Amino acid sequence: MSNEAKPVRVLFVVDSTFPGSGGAEAQARKLGKALTAKNVAMEFVSPRTQSYQSSFEMVDGIPCHRIKYPFIKFIGAGIMLVMFAWYLYKRRNDFDIIHVHITRLMASVAVAMRSITGVPVMAKISGYFEFKGGVLDPNAINPANAILRRMLRKIDYVQTISGQTRERLLEAGFRDEQIVFIPNGVDSAEAIRLAEQHKDAESRASNSLTFGYCGRLRQIKGVHVLIESFEEFLKSEPEVSVKLRIAGDGSSFEELSAHVRDSGLSDCIEFLGNVDDTHEFYRSLDVYIQPSFAEGLPNAVIEAMVSGLPVLATNIGGNSDLVTHDKEGWLFEAGDAPALTALMQRCVEQRDSLAAIGLAGRDRIVQQYDMDSVTEDLLEIYRG
Repeated sequence: MSNEAKPVRVLFVVDSTFPGSGGAEAQARKLGKALTAKNVAMEFVSPRTQSYQSSFEMVDGIPCHRIKYPFIKFIGAGIMLVMFAWYLYKRRNDFDIIHVHITRLMASVAVAMRSITGVPVMAKISGYFEFKGGVLDPNAINPANAILRRMLRKIDYVQTISGQTRERLLEAGFRDEQIVFIPNGVDSAEAIRLAEQHKDAESRASNSLTFGYCGRLRQIKGVHVLIESFEEFLKSEPEVSVKLRIAGDGSSFEELSAHVRDSGLSDCIEFLGNVDDTHEFYRSLDVYIQPSFAEGLPNAVIEAMVSGLPVLATNIGGNSDLVTHDKEGWLFEAGDAPALTALMQRCVEQRDSLAAIGLAGRDRIVQQYDMDSVTEDLLEIYRG
């Protein structure tokens, strides 16, 4: 008989179009690869929300099963959830734990099936969205959310990724022993290697300055505030050679790009669309900006910091967990365009200090958010 320990078997539930461009979907993939490297037997399951998707495929070398989502008004989601419950029942002996990465209705099914399958359930709560109109909003009138709120209080573990979210979970009636603080992780060694290979501190001492944002282009992400601030910054610093690079796509793209085009700013504001190589994108910047009105623990800020970039971010959610004002960057109030403009001007004034500020941010990420320590914390829960 082999003395080698049996691998932990984990089912990742991603209640969205998967693979997708969102932060939760990206983090699930990164964790999946990192855990597989530690001999964890991984599988994904998600709804089949797009006609082009197959019922099964390999994602990053990990099996991904998709539950059919019938596009029938009013009852399609219910049918999908019943099929998901059947899937969990059939596979009840195949997993040691279920880890839900987007806490919506599939999470409630996993918890409801817990007494039948015997498989423990862990659900990740990112922050703002669950409490504002989502599953943990006590004022939301959606009856499905009310059911899910009751179900989640019976869950084995609730994963929180920021201090602010943990406090809100306690206020929502969750028990302290249910809540585990495990943040998003990043492969810091690989990010640092790539950053050092292509961009050193001397390159930041050039006469140009490039700001950037990476993420979805939606109203709540505040990219319109970023562009407004940048326009004012250009007027105040006509002698400085600056650019703004925006990576990502979303419902606000047409409106934002039309505004930039009509304002004659296309030469200095660049829309890149979705980028496959985010490391390359961060290497092209001098300062990263996160202008969101709501965040959990943004992967983009973590990746920017580990790439050695100083960060300007709104003083909300996980942003304030990551960035200490005047240390790894600077914080400003959400929606305050003049304050962001002033911080851009500060970056010009403190041009020679940006590299040191960026390195302070990198050190913080390596110490607190490295993927190796994050996966070890998860493994302790999985094995428990």
